[in-house]
Amino acid sequence: MNKKINTSNRKSAGLILLNNILPDVTKTAFRKRGITEIKLINDWQLIVGEELAKNCSPDRIIYAKKGSGKGATLYINVYGSIALELQHMEPIIIDKISGYFGYNAVAKIKLIQTKKQESKTTFPARKRQFLL
Repeated sequence: MNKKINTSNRKSAGLILLNNILPDVTKTAFRKRGITEIKLINDWQLIVGEELAKNCSPDRIIYAKKGSGKGATLYINVYGSIALELQHMEPIIIDKISGYFGYNAVAKIKLIQTKKQESKTTFPARKRQFLL
């Protein structure tokens, strides 16, 4: 990254406000995805609710070819046994997404049952030393 970060909105002591540099950092990561997909990923908990967001996350949106009359398909990663419940809730989730965006952004949902990603950072157990 050879880009120069805009430092005009600095706070004291040479610190840069995170909200000023975050769009520059995420722009390259989200360049391949559409605005709908970015908002869906960022606001997933607001759209489906906290309880469902704990057990699933959006993976990607596949858009149908123009003129085919089919809408976009949302792929959702599902953790654990909630997949069956989500399958029955598909119309409700589609309505929530449509209500959030104000148009029919998703026509169909496909579920991908996966393991929940655990934190890759592990800390070794501390050894206690006692001085006698």
